[in-house]
Amino acid sequence: HTQFAMRPAPVLALVSSLGRSHAKITPAIDVSGLKIFKIGEEGSLIIRQAAAFIPQLTRIVKYASGSVASSRSAASHPSLLPREMARPPPEHLHGEVWRNLKRFGSDKQMPVHNYSLVYSQIFGELGRSSPLRLLEIGLGTNNTSVISTMGIHGRPGASLRAWKSYLPSASIFGADIDPNILFTEERIRTTFVDQMVPRSFTTMHRTYGDMPFDIIIDDGMHGITSGINTILYALEGGVKAGGWLVIEDIPPAQVPAFEIVDALLRGGQVSRAKLQTTLVCPTRTRRNYMYVIRVG
Repeated sequence: HTQFAMRPAPVLALVSSLGRSHAKITPAIDVSGLKIFKIGEEGSLIIRQAAAFIPQLTRIVKYASGSVASSRSAASHPSLLPREMARPPPEHLHGEVWRNLKRFGSDKQMPVHNYSLVYSQIFGELGRSSPLRLLEIGLGTNNTSVISTMGIHGRPGASLRAWKSYLPSASIFGADIDPNILFTEERIRTTFVDQMVPRSFTTMHRTYGDMPFDIIIDDGMHGITSGINTILYALEGGVKAGGWLVIEDIPPAQVPAFEIVDALLRGGQVSRAKLQTTLVCPTRTRRNYMYVIRVG
């Protein structure tokens, strides 16, 4: 019985963006001006994501435990960070995060993404020396046959090793759809996860002791469905109170979908936690956004 207004343009952008990031579609035949496509195995993500989107929104509404059309509008909900990062954090914080990301070859650092601006603020609040539990989904596979590949020059595990170096007391956990890049070393454990399959998150959670995390970072498939599945996992027990969720690498075409999710979360009377959320673009090019949630 929930009703809310939706502008046509964002909806059209949303439909056209489903599966766009990684689906491999090749033109086949033109019939009366209509382009017909052959959809390969990866291209079937378009269909899977479209089919999953409305059920996912239903779960978001259920989590929010209230009507979207509440007295507190989305526009009045507090944001964690400005939509565009105008002021960087203190240099000694930002620089240390950046140096570790660069040292291990992570693409989160400048000038590619500039995500260190956001992470310096998050870890400044969590406490860099605290015994944190950090989970990053997406290890950076360099297998070009895998849908979330970073290409042949990718460095699997680069970010995990950067977090291990930057967070001296943290336990670092990783997950990826490519089983061939999983590894274990001091203070780092990794396991398999398929972000398109919700029960895969349950298996991953059990593997890591059925304990919530202080921060979850989604640098995995970079699709709408995979991102929302990660959000649902985080809100339904994956992130502890006072913890954070960060969805990286959201292209402009997918922003309308995350704005819908954000409106649902902001408008509902959340039963288990008070959320603070924001979409933030740390780069001037506006090429990629991050969706950030802090669980109160």
